[in-house]
Amino acid sequence: MTKIENCRETVKNWVNSHPKVADFVIASTIFTLILISNYIFGPNRGWRARNARITAFYFSILIPVATLLFLRRKKSLFLAIAFWTLLSVACYTALSWLWGGRFLAGWTSKEPLIFKELLSTTLAAVGGIGAVGYLVIKYREQASTEREELHQNEGEADKKLNSAVQQLGSNSPQVRIAGVYALADVADTYEGPYHQRVVDILCGYLRTDRLLKDANGDTRYATNEDGSPNYSLPISADNPVESTILSVLASHLRSSTTAEAKHQSRGPWSICTLDIHGAHITEYVNFDYAQIGEIDAHGTQLTQGASFTQTKFTNRASFDNSTFTQIANFWKSKFENEVSFRGTTFKQVAFFAENSFKQEVDFSEASFTQEVNFRGTQFLRTTDFRHASFKEKTDFSAVSFTQTPRLFEAIFSKLITFEDATFMQTADFRNTTFKGRTIFINCTFQGKTKFTATTFHQDASFQNASFMLTTDFGGVSFIHSVNFSECTFKNAVEFTSSNFSGDAIFEDTTFMLDAKFTAASFANQPSFEKARFNFSLKGAHRIIFPEQVNLNNNSLPPGAEWSGSQI
Repeated sequence: MTKIENCRETVKNWVNSHPKVADFVIASTIFTLILISNYIFGPNRGWRARNARITAFYFSILIPVATLLFLRRKKSLFLAIAFWTLLSVACYTALSWLWGGRFLAGWTSKEPLIFKELLSTTLAAVGGIGAVGYLVIKYREQASTEREELHQNEGEADKKLNSAVQQLGSNSPQVRIAGVYALADVADTYEGPYHQRVVDILCGYLRTDRLLKDANGDTRYATNEDGSPNYSLPISADNPVESTILSVLASHLRSSTTAEAKHQSRGPWSICTLDIHGAHITEYVNFDYAQIGEIDAHGTQLTQGASFTQTKFTNRASFDNSTFTQIANFWKSKFENEVSFRGTTFKQVAFFAENSFKQEVDFSEASFTQEVNFRGTQFLRTTDFRHASFKEKTDFSAVSFTQTPRLFEAIFSKLITFEDATFMQTADFRNTTFKGRTIFINCTFQGKTKFTATTFHQDASFQNASFMLTTDFGGVSFIHSVNFSECTFKNAVEFTSSNFSGDAIFEDTTFMLDAKFTAASFANQPSFEKARFNFSLKGAHRIIFPEQVNLNNNSLPPGAEWSGSQI
C-alpha cells in the first residue's frame, strides 16, 4: 500500500470514528470561509470579477465537503444538505456572472438595505436552504427504498439461481433442460451481473465431461465403416441439454430480429465472456449473426461443425489448439480485437472469406486438412502463419495484408492462389514450401518481398505482379516452370543461387533497378523477350547473369532491351 493510500485510510477511519467532530469542523470552516469571502470581495470590486472569484471560492469549499461525504460510511444528512446548498449558491453565482445584470450579479449593494429588505432576503435564503434540505431528505428516502428493493430482488434472484443450478445437476435430461431455461430467465429478469453469472454457469457445464463411457470408464466413439473407432467423434450422453445451452447462448448473443434481418446485432449477453476452453462440443454450433465479447475456446473439440457467419468478435478470441472435426465457417466475420488459432486443427473445409481482422491474428502451427478459403479477407495488423500446413487447395485471392504477414516455413501441399492480393508491407515467405501449383498473378507487393530459400514443387506464376521495394528470390528452387511475364520490379531484385529446373519466363518484364542472377542455374535458356532493363545501369555490374545464359551484343539475353532510367 502506498503512502497516499495509507493517508487516505487514516483520514477515512478518523472521519468515521468521529462523525460529529467532522461535521462541526466542516460547518465551522464553511461559515468562516463565507465571512472571509464577504470581507475580501467587497462592493468596491467589479461585479463580474467579484462573482468569478466567489464562484471559484464556493467550488473550492465543495471539495472538502464532497470528500467527507465520500469518506463517510454512513452518509451525513447535514453534509449532504450543505453540499447541495453550496452547489446551488455557486451555480447561481456562476450563472449571474455569465447572464445577469447588476441586479442578479451582486451579492452586495452600494446602497444600504432597509430592515424590510434584509428580512425578506434572509427569509428567502432560509426558505431556499429549507427547500434544498427537503429535496435531499426525499431523495435519500427514495434511494433507501430503492436499495431495499434491490436487496430483496437480489435475494429472490439468488434463490432462483440456486434452484436452477440444482435442476442443471439433475440426472434427468428433461429437468436439466428446464434448468437451462430457468437460468436464462434469471438473467433476463434481473440483468446486470446476472448475465455474466449465468453465462459462466452454462459455459462451465459445457466444460464438464459428459461423454459416454464404457464399462471400463473409457470414452466411447462412433465407428468407421470398417467397424474401427473414429476417435474424432466421441459419443455424448448429453446431446439434448448441450444443444439447448448452445441455442440459448446464441439467441442471447444477437438481437431477436438479427436472424431475420441477417446482420450483426448486439444481444443482452454480447458483453459477457464465454469460457468454453477444453470443452467437447458434440452438437452443431450455430452462432451466425451474433456479437460475441471475449471468448476463450482453447483446446475445445467441436465434432459436428461450427458456423460463425457474419459474427462480430468485439474482444479477444482464442481458439488455440482447438479441433474443428467438421466444417468451420467464419464467412464475413469481423474480429475487432486479437484472435488466435495457434495450433488449431481444421479437419474439414475452413471458410474465412471476406473476413476483417482488425488486430493481430495468429494461425501459426495451424493444420488445414481440407480446403481453406481466405478470399477477400482484410488483415489490418500483423498476421502469423508460421509453420502452418495447408494440405488441400488454399485460396488467398484478393486478400489485403496491411501489416507484415509471416508465412515463412509454412507448407502448402496443393494449389495455392494469392491472385490480386495486396501486401502493404514486407511479404515474408522465407523457407516456405509450395508443393502444389502456386499463383501470385496481379499481386501488388508494396513493401519488401522475401522468398529466400523457398521451394516451388509445381508451376509458379507471378504474371503481372508489381514489386515496389527490394525483392529477394535468393536460393529459391523452381522445380517446374515459373512465369514472371509482365512483372514490374521497381527496385532491386535478386535471384542469387536460385535454381530454375523448368522454364523461366520473364517476357515483357520491367527491371527498373538492379537485377542480379548471380550463380543462378537454368535447366533451359530463360525467355526475356521484350524485357526492359535500366540503361543507366549498363556496365555498372548491377545487371548480372550467370555464364550459362546466352547474351546478345548488348550484354542482355536475346529479346531483351535497354530502356531509359525512367521506364
